[in-house]
Amino acid sequence: MQPAIIFGLRSVFIGLLFYGIYILFLKNRAPFKFIRFYLILALISLGLFPLFALLGLPLLPRISLFSDIPLKMDSLNNILLKGVTIGAKSGASHPGLPFLLYAYIFIAGVQVVRMFWSFLSVFRLWLKSDRTKKEGLNIAITPGYVPVFSIFNWIFIDRQALSLKDSSLILAHEKLHIQQRHTFDLLLGEVLRIPLWFNPFMHLILKEIKANHEFLADLSVAEAPERLNNYQNLLVQLSTSIDFNILTHNFSYSLIKRRINMIKKPNRSMRKFQLYSLTLLAMAGVLFACSTNPSKVENNQSANSTAAKPENQVKQVSVYAMMPDSARVYDVVEKMPMFPGGTDALMKYLATHIIYPAQAKKDGIQGKVYAQFIINTDGSISGIRILKGVSPSLDAEVIRILKSMPKWTPGEEKGKKVRVKYALPVKFTLE
Repeated sequence: MQPAIIFGLRSVFIGLLFYGIYILFLKNRAPFKFIRFYLILALISLGLFPLFALLGLPLLPRISLFSDIPLKMDSLNNILLKGVTIGAKSGASHPGLPFLLYAYIFIAGVQVVRMFWSFLSVFRLWLKSDRTKKEGLNIAITPGYVPVFSIFNWIFIDRQALSLKDSSLILAHEKLHIQQRHTFDLLLGEVLRIPLWFNPFMHLILKEIKANHEFLADLSVAEAPERLNNYQNLLVQLSTSIDFNILTHNFSYSLIKRRINMIKKPNRSMRKFQLYSLTLLAMAGVLFACSTNPSKVENNQSANSTAAKPENQVKQVSVYAMMPDSARVYDVVEKMPMFPGGTDALMKYLATHIIYPAQAKKDGIQGKVYAQFIINTDGSISGIRILKGVSPSLDAEVIRILKSMPKWTPGEEKGKKVRVKYALPVKFTLE
């Protein structure tokens, strides 16, 4: 569950960043075309960039706020052994799935049903309507009252609204939605809402996208001064209607006061360099939150640590350097400690003796545990502690296996047996 939680945190952080910039600098301003681009970019970023980070695809050097492994490898003042991976089949069958996972799947399923029902509702209404063409537009004349709306290349309108004196303004408004393909923006948002329903900024951004669509269409219709008053009166006249569908653009979308105010702001646009700066600021924040997954970095460092020959390593002595030789703990010595049979034997021993805790398998818990221990002068193990844990059961299993290890060949410095510190990463993974 840990990667999923990190994904969620990153997605929410990105949403906060984009929506915060929008509220502070863009909302109730008039660069509507740029705002459409900005909000669509925000929608995509909520899911795409955290997914890149989750899959380990490189974006930036590791500077993430929500890193999978907050432990810096250079903080380990000792040799990092080659990691071992302990795999097991997940014991978490459907009855054992965590409650939160059940809730996530259920609500995501509700979003799928909601979107499917929206399409079905429009299709059923289309079948019941009289279909015709007017001024090059596909018109579906509904059998009863339905708020005027458009979806893809169809405009749905009832006969009463079509007979209004200013019905041409209504059709011009919906025509703009069709020409600029606003339905595809909403469809993209609804598809992304399925996996990202937990992110509150997903819903807020979608709401603003729909409002911005209305501002764009209003502006195109009312830009002629002689039509402005008639159009404003028409908005007020139809303001009692409610939204028909999440995928449709309702002419009577309930933002009347804000829409009327925005019609009057066509020339108060921001300068291009300001708009570009806002986008760059948002993207910098996205990359900061979703920089490179450190798993590849840590593997390289692990390999380098184990591949280096003792005689080529720069000798380092820990903070115990002023203690007597019997109490001193070294990080690197002339002759490093050796597990019976060597490194390969150590990896084999760990792989065959570590047992994946049953409860952890049942709960679907996996991750990498970092443990530190000391090889004493007699080859025994002491000073075991967890540097970075995953769960009590996995941490306890790593401690158990270290305590049960056979004695090592101790390390030597200037011909004397000395105590040496090691670190070991153990990765637990479920199929």
